[in-house]
Amino acid sequence: MQKIRKVFAKVVAGLLIVSNLAIAAPSMTYAASATSFTTYGGWNEMMYATIKGVKDADVTAVSYSGPVSGSLTGEDFEYLVRDTADGARVDVMGLKPGTYTLKVTTKTGTYTQSGIEVNAQDRSGYAHYNYTDGVGAYNDDGTLKDNAIVLYVTDENKNTVTLSYGGVTVAGIGNILNSVGKACGEVGHETECKKVSKGKTYYGKGNTNQGILQLLAENNIPLVIRMVGAVSESGLYKTGTWAAANAGLIDGLTDYDSNDYGGSVGDNGHMARMKSAKDVTIEGVGTDAAMDGWGIHFMSETSTTAAGLGKNFEVRNLTFMNQPEDAIGMEGVQEGSVITAPVERCWIHNNEFYSPSITGPAESDKAEGDGSCDFKRGEYLTVSYNYFEGCHKTNLVGSSDTSLQYNLTYHHNIWKGCKARQPLGRQANMHFYNNQFIGTTDYAMNTRANAYIYSEYNLFFMTKNPMDVRSGAIKSYNDSFSSCIGAMTGTVVTDKSTKVKSGNKYENFDTDAALSYIPSGTYQLQTSVTDAAKVLKAYNGCMPETVKKLENVTASECSLLSYCAPGVTPINISDYPYTAAPGKLSKTVYAFTVGGTVDVTVSFASEDLTTTGCLVNEAGECFKVGSGTVTGLPAGTYMVMPYNIQSGGNGVNPAAGTFKDMTINSITINAADPNAHYHHYVSEVTKQATCTEEGVITYTCTATNGTCDKKTYTEVIPKTAHTYGEWKVVKEATETEEGLKSHSCTVCGAEETASIQRRVQQVEQRHQKYQQEMQRYIILQHQVQIVHSL
Repeated sequence: MQKIRKVFAKVVAGLLIVSNLAIAAPSMTYAASATSFTTYGGWNEMMYATIKGVKDADVTAVSYSGPVSGSLTGEDFEYLVRDTADGARVDVMGLKPGTYTLKVTTKTGTYTQSGIEVNAQDRSGYAHYNYTDGVGAYNDDGTLKDNAIVLYVTDENKNTVTLSYGGVTVAGIGNILNSVGKACGEVGHETECKKVSKGKTYYGKGNTNQGILQLLAENNIPLVIRMVGAVSESGLYKTGTWAAANAGLIDGLTDYDSNDYGGSVGDNGHMARMKSAKDVTIEGVGTDAAMDGWGIHFMSETSTTAAGLGKNFEVRNLTFMNQPEDAIGMEGVQEGSVITAPVERCWIHNNEFYSPSITGPAESDKAEGDGSCDFKRGEYLTVSYNYFEGCHKTNLVGSSDTSLQYNLTYHHNIWKGCKARQPLGRQANMHFYNNQFIGTTDYAMNTRANAYIYSEYNLFFMTKNPMDVRSGAIKSYNDSFSSCIGAMTGTVVTDKSTKVKSGNKYENFDTDAALSYIPSGTYQLQTSVTDAAKVLKAYNGCMPETVKKLENVTASECSLLSYCAPGVTPINISDYPYTAAPGKLSKTVYAFTVGGTVDVTVSFASEDLTTTGCLVNEAGECFKVGSGTVTGLPAGTYMVMPYNIQSGGNGVNPAAGTFKDMTINSITINAADPNAHYHHYVSEVTKQATCTEEGVITYTCTATNGTCDKKTYTEVIPKTAHTYGEWKVVKEATETEEGLKSHSCTVCGAEETASIQRRVQQVEQRHQKYQQEMQRYIILQHQVQIVHSL
């Protein structure tokens, strides 16, 4: 029965393909050809391996050794060993950093791999500042806290999975997490939830939560929710459009525009609102975990805050899509000018957020959902290594000008094609570093009500209103502004210790060692926007299909050239001095590649920001705005871009902005060392790739200046896809059983199989198609009758 549940969950949820956010559900197997893992790697205190040609039902044991040793048993084995399109996949979670050996035993052989490097999570930021108890359900060394309960949630078991403790049992993930919607049990309202707001009491339909999250918190029982595959409320399993008023697929979540199940009038609903919990981690397993069409709130309340509840919350390795209201919200309680129940110690990291498209929202400004990740009335928050795409109201900090929240860190995040609130901050002291703001369409940083942001080594690329100070201050140190328009009213400093007046409660937190980690430097800061881009490429977002080590990330992998000027091929320059007079360029860039250290001089026809240009590298870092000379630029690809832009659009498919015009009178590139050798490589395929063997590209340097220290080098061409022949029926389908078909690769003989639907299903599909055709025929006939009557 365990394997049936796993296979069904795989078919329904499938694999999350981030490039177009679609959930596919292939049903295939492959013939095994070796006894080594197909892929393996370590990532953020986890490790994984896949075995092509092996199914999860064939795996009999999984063990590992290293800084932590153990084996997968029980539900860990059931849910962490599963089928994917790449064969059986094994995930091991909750590991200390270090080097591991993984051993997987199957019915046909044993697979062993040593030397798997597992990296430590980056715990920089305020969530862990002066705190060693571990944020969420994990210790700071990556292992689970004592007595932690781990709950595995799939799309198949989302309404049946049970959590039991202290004589209380709750079924369904919506009922388990949505404690605000619990039935209050009051006389006359036994099955209804209760809400008191502004002196008024409201009742609505209640769920079966029974206060189980608070019960766990009061007994110091940490809780881990592990999502396996896409757990869907919307039924879309991909980014799309759906109506907030629709009934969802998960029982017990807040209702649309209603007080039912803990909801509110004016809200789009579909939320799990967790109140008075503690030591909770919600995380995804592997590369395809998603929360589709629903979100989570982590909330504190005055009656339990003295007991330490409403703190310690972690969300990681999850994709959020189609959420009608918030994806993640954290909120405490404030009375007058005092936070009586602060939400504390929250760590939101390595997630991906995609813009929803909602029809019939409860309020007109929620057609693209509400917040992606909001924080109100609390302290000690870290938001790190997240990817936000196309989102509208992205990161709200403070619900009003009087809302208080302090000590927030945002680092190593990417906002791409988002509209606003990156963040909209009130009253808070916030530290932003090593983030990327790419193509913001309305505004990025926006301070109000004495908010103060210390911003360092962030990239603002083709961004509208990168720093809009309405009140308070933004202190900018070594940030990079590339083709940005609108408000740039932050205070730029050249000395990190410079103090900036803001009116914030913690005005000088960035220079006071008693208030932050910043003066001591105890955080993982890249002191170059380009170096930060490489870290983002390696670690930003959810777990990738192929884990890449930081030392193997190349500059070209961080390139923004294809984003801002698709189709432009850089000019390869190897002879110096190089001079050109490109003249007027409209809606494009002038790109070039150099093989060694150079000095670049650019002269524009105008120095006005609306018509001049800027010199940046392919990672987007700006070196010069307007005419002038930049010396000592290292080998790489560079762009001369118009500084003025037309903003693009956000949403489900965000559009990049476009450049305005610029005129380059001249550009001169000189070798920083006239006797140096600058590589000029020409590529040639020296071995063609097949489905069984990788190919090889050989690069040969043809430059003649100086002495070449690397005449040739090679790169691997990935194996090609199999070339399959015609399908052959292995087993005919009947009315009660599915059939089976197979075909083989004409090159290597690898076999692929797929199921054939039961005959009843085939008849049903044909009948459904017939009904659809008849419906269209009836509509057409009706239209013809209307025309004839005119």
